[in-house]
This record gives sequence, structure tokens and C-alpha cells, in this order.
Amino acid sequence: MTQPQSRPNIIWISLESVRADHTSVGGYHRDTTPNLRRIADLRDGRSFDECFAHARWTPAVSTSILTGTYLTTHGVGHANTRDVRQLPGDLKTAPELLKSEGYTTAGFSSNPWISDVIGLDRGFDRFKANPNRDDFLSPRGVRAGCNYLREFTTMGAGFETEPIYHAQCLPPYYQYQSLCEWVDDLSNEDRPYFLYTHMNSSHHPYNPPLSLLKRFLGEFDGTPKEAIETAKELTNNIWREVAHGCDFTAQQRAALKAVYDAEIAFSDHFVGKLFEHVRANTDQKTVFVITGDHGELFGEQGVLGHNLTLHDGLTKVPMVTYGMNFSESVTENVVQHMDVMQTLVSAVGGDTSQFQGVDLARETRTYALMQRGPRMDDLNTVLEHNPDCDISKYHAGAIDCLRSVEWKYQRSDDRTELFKLPDEETNVVDKYPDAAAEMDAALDEMLPEAQFDDDDREAANQVELSSQMKDHLADLGYL
Repeated sequence: MTQPQSRPNIIWISLESVRADHTSVGGYHRDTTPNLRRIADLRDGRSFDECFAHARWTPAVSTSILTGTYLTTHGVGHANTRDVRQLPGDLKTAPELLKSEGYTTAGFSSNPWISDVIGLDRGFDRFKANPNRDDFLSPRGVRAGCNYLREFTTMGAGFETEPIYHAQCLPPYYQYQSLCEWVDDLSNEDRPYFLYTHMNSSHHPYNPPLSLLKRFLGEFDGTPKEAIETAKELTNNIWREVAHGCDFTAQQRAALKAVYDAEIAFSDHFVGKLFEHVRANTDQKTVFVITGDHGELFGEQGVLGHNLTLHDGLTKVPMVTYGMNFSESVTENVVQHMDVMQTLVSAVGGDTSQFQGVDLARETRTYALMQRGPRMDDLNTVLEHNPDCDISKYHAGAIDCLRSVEWKYQRSDDRTELFKLPDEETNVVDKYPDAAAEMDAALDEMLPEAQFDDDDREAANQVELSSQMKDHLADLGYL
């Protein structure tokens, strides 16, 4: 055991595509996140009721988390998935800022976007992205495999004879094994550490452990394998489904929910194991932040996946902290990822002048600001699948959106919309002109002064993708 540090270690865990209302802490009817609930219920644990992502997909959201800036400031992920730009050189990342305060930094991402490709590895003393075949054959990979064998009947493919179902379970085990070994190494140093990790298994196409999926089949009338294949047929053809209104049958919808919920439970399992490993192996104070990077849609507003809209199913995410001692008033109010990161960096003396959020130790926010770039290219793809699809229900231009506890206000070159929550279908901008005017003025005040413009960025800032990464992104439905 090492001696306690005067400043806490910080572990930030982002869970891919996890929407708040599919979690136990979000009131879901299935117990998908018992570990998140357990951590939130501890004396130093907190769960936030109204946490919102900054954008609709991982590159944009993760850059906002790691720089504390809005989408139209950093510009990463503002355009479509085929035109992702690099992190601007004038923006500092949280690991860079924490390194300046004496922190050792480490990052592990299993999402290909959170890597050196767009510059999100900047500031990490050690960084690992996307384990490969050689990693699984390494001593660490062997240890991860042994961990899997101890749990394969409950958190694996059980006695399934097809190797692919076992292989799909292994990457999270390797990531967990790596994080535990890093924690042990970092805890032996005389400096505090910042550990950032992105767990990607809950991104479509969903391949949850068969033994775990059995618990979540619900109303699906079939085997775990059949549920996976039913859902995969849909998520592998997202634009086709959007073009035809996401008109799922009851069995298709049940399969989607089953595999998605099982994937969330799988990620939650490793969150709980890592939390207990840290608490059992160090006397140092360690702050935990566990959140979804963004959510996922299953037909809401005619969308499958995470594109086109800023619906709550896509933007409202779980946020659980441990060791930060937030008041109840803070956890009940609107909050965004950048606020929590800003609070952490500020608490250890870091420079937060770049941040565009609020320090939750001193203030709260009234509105969340969410943004989405123009999507005409994607809407043209929809029309290719179905020329008769009414794409006018979607904003073709960039959207700026404000969300309070009661209202959601959206503005683009296409139109303005006001929704009285929880209804996100009925535009009541004419019925409540005063509320619309108030939020319109607040939006003008909150928007960053230096607005990013895709047309202003040099082509040299566009990322260059290797053939291997293109294949990986295609598997995830990005390309």
C-alpha cells in the first residue's frame, strides 16, 4: 500500500452510446447498471438527474469532454462521418492541463476515433487504442483470457462451440486487465494520476455475451444468437431503416432492446470490477466519473443509432461520480460533461480559462447547449434508399439546441422548434412565444463567440485514415 496523496487520483470512464433511461440510475425497469447504482448510493457517490452530452456522436462529444469546449469551438465531428477534422493545435486537453499540475496521465480507448487520428491522445503519458491480435497473445492478453475463463458461464459465451462468440467478449476483458495493471503501476508513483478510458462494447453492432443476453431477452421469442442476428440486420442497414421510418416489428424492437441492454450490463460489470480493484489496492483518494458519451435511438423521431437529431434519447446520459461531494441541488439541475471536467481541473489548481462550462463547486447552469453540424449528405443517403421519404422533418442545416429541465429549443437555418418536455414531437413555438423568445436570447448569449465553420478549415486538418481504421469504422457503421 502506498501513502495517501494530497490531491486525488482521477478516473474518468466514458461508456459508449449509453442513454440515461436505459440505466438503473435513470429509472429503467431492467437492472442494467447495478454497479453504477451501487456506486451512486455510497456515501460519497452521486447520480445526476439531468446530464446532457454536447453533441450526437463520439468524436464531437469526447473532444468536448477533453477540451471543455463546445462543438462549434473545436469543430471535431462537426461535419459528416467522412469528413472528420483534427483537434486544433491551440486547444489544450485535460491531460495536458493536469500534467502541468504534476499529474501522471494515462488513456485507454477502444473506440477508433479517440486516438492519435484526431489528436485525442495528446497529453497522455501512456495511451492505448484498439487492442489487436498481438495484444491478445501477449502476457497481459493471456491474463485477460484467464479472467474470461473464470467468468465465461456468466459474462461470456458459455459453452458455445463457435469461437467468434467468445472472441467478441475478449476486448473488454483485455481493457479491464490493462486498466488494473496501470492503476497498480500508477499507484506506486509519488504523483497523483489521471486515467481516462472509453469503453466501446455498447456501440452497434451489438455482440453481448450469450450467457448475459439470456437475462435480457424479455419479449423476444428466440435464442440469444437469433436476437443478435435480428438486431444486426437492422443496425447494419441504418439508413435503409431511417428511410422507411424505422417501422420495426415487435420482435425486431424486442431484439434491439435486448442486445443493447445486455451490452450496457456488460460494460457496467467492468465498471464495478475496476472500482473495487482500485479501492482494494490503494489508500489514495480516487475520484471516479462514470458517464455515457451520448445515447442511442431506436425509432424515436424516425432514427436508429445516433444521427440526424438531438432527441433526449441521444443526448441525455447517465452521470455518476464518487468522491466529489456534490450537493443535491447540483445533481438535480442541468449539467454537462464539460462542467464536471472543469470542476475537476479547477479543484487541483489547473488552468480552466479555456473551458466553456461552469465550475459546479461554485455555480450551476440553467441550460445545456447541444450542437449538431449540417446533415444534408446523410439526408441524401436516406433519399437514395427511399425517394419518397419526407426528409423535411429533419434539419438539414446545423442545429444549436438549448435544454432546460422543462423545455427544449432548437434553431437552424431551416426553422426554430420549441418542445414542452417530455413531448419532442409537437412544436409549440407559436403557443409559447415568451418561452421561445427567452430561450432564443439565452442561446445567443451561450453560443461561443468564435463559431467554427467547416468551410474555413484547411483540408490539411482533415484526418487521414489507414485501411485498417477504415475497416474498423465500417464495422461500426461510421463509413
